[in-house]
Amino acid sequence: MNKPRRTKIALAVTAALIAIPVVVLVVLLNFDWNRAKPWLNARTSEMLDRPFAINGDLSLTWEKPTVVAGPSGQDEGWGSIIPWPYLVAQDIHIGNPSNMKALMPAEMASIKQFAFSLNPLVLLEKQIAIPILHFESPVVSLLRGADGKNNWTFKKDDKPSLWQLKLKDIIITKGRIHLTDAIKHADVTADIDTLNADPVYGVKCQLQGKLNGETISGNGKAGAVLSLQHQTVPYPIMVNLRMGQTVIEVAGTLTKPSDLAALDMHLKLSGVSMGRLYALSGVVLPETPPFVTEGHLIGTLSPQGNRWIYEKFSGKVGSSDITGSLKYQSKQPRALLSGTLMSRLLHFSDLAPVIGADSNASKLKRGETAFQPVNKVLPVEPFKTERWTSIDADIKFSAKKII
Repeated sequence: MNKPRRTKIALAVTAALIAIPVVVLVVLLNFDWNRAKPWLNARTSEMLDRPFAINGDLSLTWEKPTVVAGPSGQDEGWGSIIPWPYLVAQDIHIGNPSNMKALMPAEMASIKQFAFSLNPLVLLEKQIAIPILHFESPVVSLLRGADGKNNWTFKKDDKPSLWQLKLKDIIITKGRIHLTDAIKHADVTADIDTLNADPVYGVKCQLQGKLNGETISGNGKAGAVLSLQHQTVPYPIMVNLRMGQTVIEVAGTLTKPSDLAALDMHLKLSGVSMGRLYALSGVVLPETPPFVTEGHLIGTLSPQGNRWIYEKFSGKVGSSDITGSLKYQSKQPRALLSGTLMSRLLHFSDLAPVIGADSNASKLKRGETAFQPVNKVLPVEPFKTERWTSIDADIKFSAKKII
């Protein structure tokens, strides 16, 4: 084969190699992605084990990424030059699993718009890298029946996936989450939206509803973007919550938000009785006079058990002062509450609610319905024996002076 012929062949092969990605790019740019919706809806429904449908427009454009940083924090060359696919889906609906179709509402979620960009360079490495996931006007209905069946548990594939999802950030705009839980007796709605002018927080939340028969309401703020990749960066949180006559105020940070692994908060509690905290926390505490405490709360959540420490707190219970530290550890067969409490000046009358021996006026202030007859010496208020086996307690209490 002579040299000119070899040169022509080489040029033809090179031209073909260049033409193939160009043709693919042209096809992708001009393809009507709505024609792929039936296949995409069917495959997603099968994967989620519940109905899934994109009822609106599905479009794909190509955009240059704004920032593509590598492990060193510097731009990764080609990654900042090559345009990335940007997918936008309108009017998405996700139904309930088949065993909960009879419950209302009929679907688990609806989303006005769902959008994300995708790094095409790592697809060859079987990685799906999404920098930011945008949800506009999502409405989520979480359901759990009295039999324990819920609509937020998805089918797990026994075979490990060959693909790895790398999602960095999530942004939610004008969202709503509604929880209906027959076991916790909860009917709670949370409205979520973005904040644009706050230097610390970027998301706000309004909460209202019923929990264990008590009216619950509140508001909160959180960081602008929920980062799922930078797990060591503290995520700011502030919450003000009222449940009945109990008020809870927390402000601090959450580390590793994807696992809810570590919370570091300043906590202030106040209410008519510590016993009323059971409906919210599940921790059995005695009935007390009106109280207020303030201290440092540390929480660690893990599959092996949750651990909470309320340390260096101080406050008042009735007319008595109180300081100390408490630790709660969830474990089998029962959770453990331990710690130390101290009072510099303890009023003996403040101990009366612990044994149900306080006055009817005091019980009325706590919202109790069982009142002590004038002709009875021993308390007639029934003990809540169903709570006795829910927790073990090891608490040391001391008082410098009792009056």
